[in-house]
Amino acid sequence: MKAEWGRRVSGAFIKLSRLGVQGVPAQRKPRPFVAGCGVCPDVHTMPATRRVMLIRHAEEPDKGAGILGVDESGHPDAEALSVRGWQRAGALAGLFTACAGHGAAYRPLAPPMAVFAATDAGKSRRPLCTVQPLARRLGLEVDTRFGSEDALAPMLAAVLACRGPVLVCWRHQTMGDVAQALCGGPARRWDAARFDLVWVFERQGGAWQLTELPQRLLAGDG
Repeated sequence: MKAEWGRRVSGAFIKLSRLGVQGVPAQRKPRPFVAGCGVCPDVHTMPATRRVMLIRHAEEPDKGAGILGVDESGHPDAEALSVRGWQRAGALAGLFTACAGHGAAYRPLAPPMAVFAATDAGKSRRPLCTVQPLARRLGLEVDTRFGSEDALAPMLAAVLACRGPVLVCWRHQTMGDVAQALCGGPARRWDAARFDLVWVFERQGGAWQLTELPQRLLAGDG
């Protein structure tokens, strides 16, 4: 399938006032990867939603590199995001609420009507932190009932029962499992070095199609 080439992502700065930091405008055109997915499993043949958007949580602290975690108010918090992670969280709120303004390549994106974030006992709050600015902007409550280490079936059943587009923020270790559960076929893996992608699953008949989009929100995004 021929990928659509979009115009440059909007150069608007995303300001996270509580941290005193700003997002950096993207400078290059996105090059989306499009892959055909297999027929979805029988349990998923009649989902309500036709679009599921999957992202990884935003950037995390790195003690070795001297990058600290902070909460949304800028106070030290090792279980939250780095400053760059909060920049991305703010920029994602703009990306998913103004999809049409980012060019034809971003047409698979849509403002979500439901938002899910992985919540695991003993793990960080980064998935929730990543989608909180977007959820507040849309007036949505983030669904935190499911963890990335739990069985996928209950989470997918809840996601696919939603009406309208759904955004899921997950941990990269099991995102390939989500893709395989929806699409079937060979196993997929999320690149552990990437925080700047969106996997969009669109249902066409009884099958799902996966489109990989670059976010292009911050300097250094691929």
